[in-house]
Amino acid sequence: MQNMLLLLLLSLFFTACSPKVTVQTLYAPKITHSSIRQLAVMDFKNDTIGQAASIETLLAQTTFENQPYFRLIQRKDLDLILNEKKLNDSALVELDDFDDTQGLTQVKALLQGEVLQSTLHKRVYFKRKKDYQHCLEYNKNKECIKFPLKLIRCQNNDYHVQTQIKIVEIISSDILFSQTYHERQTLSECHAGDFLPSKQEYNAQLAQRIAQRVLQDLAPYYVTTKVSVLEYLDIELTKIQKQQFESALELLDQEHFSAAKLLLETLNNDTNGFSYVILYNLALTHEALQEIKYANTLYKEAELKSRSHGIVEEISDAILRTNKSLIEAEKTNKLINY
Repeated sequence: MQNMLLLLLLSLFFTACSPKVTVQTLYAPKITHSSIRQLAVMDFKNDTIGQAASIETLLAQTTFENQPYFRLIQRKDLDLILNEKKLNDSALVELDDFDDTQGLTQVKALLQGEVLQSTLHKRVYFKRKKDYQHCLEYNKNKECIKFPLKLIRCQNNDYHVQTQIKIVEIISSDILFSQTYHERQTLSECHAGDFLPSKQEYNAQLAQRIAQRVLQDLAPYYVTTKVSVLEYLDIELTKIQKQQFESALELLDQEHFSAAKLLLETLNNDTNGFSYVILYNLALTHEALQEIKYANTLYKEAELKSRSHGIVEEISDAILRTNKSLIEAEKTNKLINY
């Protein structure tokens, strides 16, 4: 029983101390209709907190593979394009008898929205606190042993923003995406004065948070994950090979992935690919360098080599993770190359 407990503790210790590498997993946007990439952001209703502007700014800054992801039409340009057209109640364009050469083909969808709520609820209360500036009682050494209590004014501010957005394809008038977002934050202070942000000031920050969530729904994004390195060898190596392996681990720990890859490739070739540990770490360098397809192949090879040792959780997780990345990349590439 004691030996089993010791082995469990050692396992936990080595897992906790295992080096970790940062990898990024691609996620496709929720909406994969091609029209989403040629957008015009309309003025939002009840927008006193810059919600439309914060969304438009993020969309304009979004890139994928070093290229702008969205082709945004500025509102002033859209006004020129639609100067002879009316917007109906839902901001859709009346397209009857419209001449595409006037420029409407530049924009395929409209992002509309409304700030449904932008509120601030204040709650004032009082707390008792010792007043260390005054003393009620001293001891023989003239040290204060009793302080008076004073009431301190405190305030809770509950900020809340609720925004609804809708993306409508112009040609078909179809709603491509519709979502309502909430952001809430409570701030507290205990001071003589009121030092908390105003509703306008803080709700504008909440609007920026909502803009980040909108962007995540409309554009591909990466999720950063810390992944464990396998550092205990499963085969015998020569002294020089062990030094190469340790050097590769150090490079991985420092996230010098290209250099680590070269060392691990050499080791993998010299050992005829028999080590699942070397294969896994080599795959990890490819994943970190966004060479996902080849990383996935190497992870699967590592799994085959590891079967005699039982299930290796890190390898199973890596295969699932890179399978997901490949699926998401295919979705995104179809959208980009449409």
